[in-house]
Amino acid sequence: MSDELDLLSEKTIRDETMFIAEVVRHAKAIPTGEPGDCHYCGESFSRVVAVVDPESETVVKSCGRCRDRRHIA
Repeated sequence: MSDELDLLSEKTIRDETMFIAEVVRHAKAIPTGEPGDCHYCGESFSRVVAVVDPESETVVKSCGRCRDRRHIA
């Protein structure tokens, strides 16, 4: 028969496993980047990501700062 500490330990392990799986799922969703120049600010970065420009609806490369400022996912 399990006592309260064993049950709590099992629950903690399950919760941690679910949390780690969620973190991995989010990490896999991060787009692949490459070195290049940002379409918006013109600066050169070690990582820019291809995004769809909301105004022109064309694919451009953007740095993280400009994506955040423009709320581009």
